[in-house]
Amino acid sequence: MTLRWKLSGSVRNGHKIMYSIPGFEIKKLLHKNDHSLTVRAGEPAQNRSVIVKFLNREHPSNQEIMRFKHEYEIISRFSGIEGIASVLNLKEHGSRMFMVF
Repeated sequence: MTLRWKLSGSVRNGHKIMYSIPGFEIKKLLHKNDHSLTVRAGEPAQNRSVIVKFLNREHPSNQEIMRFKHEYEIISRFSGIEGIASVLNLKEHGSRMFMVF
């Protein structure tokens, strides 16, 4: 089952993006595949613009969750290297996980 979070009204290519993440204002869908979505978002509480990647299944399998956590761990090791996006957080909301860059 795919993720069905509502969005505050952003549009890309004439299509409304139907996803949102509590605490973030999604601005633009950057990438979508069978496993994840990547969006540009604002984080008003921190007064910053971020990239958010999250699993796009409402109830991801244990394997998908483990793979996502492993991806976070690998990306974290490269934090601070010029030219590589630094991951700021791995967060969870309900059964959904997301990384903030």
